[in-house]
Amino acid sequence: MKKSRSNVPRVEWAKGHFSWQLVEKNELSIKIEEIPPLGQSEIHYHAKSFQFFFLLQGEASFLLAKDSFPLKEHESVEVSQKRRHQIKNTGEDKCLFLLVSLPKVQEADIFD
Repeated sequence: MKKSRSNVPRVEWAKGHFSWQLVEKNELSIKIEEIPPLGQSEIHYHAKSFQFFFLLQGEASFLLAKDSFPLKEHESVEVSQKRRHQIKNTGEDKCLFLLVSLPKVQEADIFD
């Protein structure tokens, strides 16, 4: 089945922060996520999941371990297991990114 943001459920994971699940299997998760202007994820890490972020639209700042750097459209970052990370929208418009997780993130795999 062909999938897009228009034909899969939208989930609000924080106020004004949305996610569209394109692939959801135990071994693989692929989502499109949206963060509003000035929005951000919590600083956290995953004990089991490797993640790949690809910025589709907007501007962001990415914190990886102790390093912070800008992330522009069509740039990506890999996050290995147990690496603290955070993404912040630094632009005036929403930012959209593709988030790939191997294996899919379980609630018990998220740590502050």
